[in-house]
Amino acid sequence: MPILLSIWACAIWGTLFPAERGRDRPAAAGSAKPFDRQFIDMMVPNHQGAIRMARVELKRGKNTHLREIASAIVKAQAKEIREMNAWRTDWYGAPSPSGGVPKG
Repeated sequence: MPILLSIWACAIWGTLFPAERGRDRPAAAGSAKPFDRQFIDMMVPNHQGAIRMARVELKRGKNTHLREIASAIVKAQAKEIREMNAWRTDWYGAPSPSGGVPKG
């Protein structure tokens, strides 16, 4: 089942969320200083994208198993975005420039 979800996500990612393309450039983080801040700044948009995709599944999807996974993704990723932004604010003075949990 995870493979099907991954294929589905890749297939719709570029068409539903074109602004997110190119955000995932891990090589660029290798030289970032401080690295931990860059890690948060890369992970927040990743989590935001996961939430957006999961919400699409919740709106359009019919498969009970995938809807359960999508619901769990929204809950877990939202919690992690809030945590990372709180840490980034404490450690570096501001939340991620990507923002917080996407409205939806």
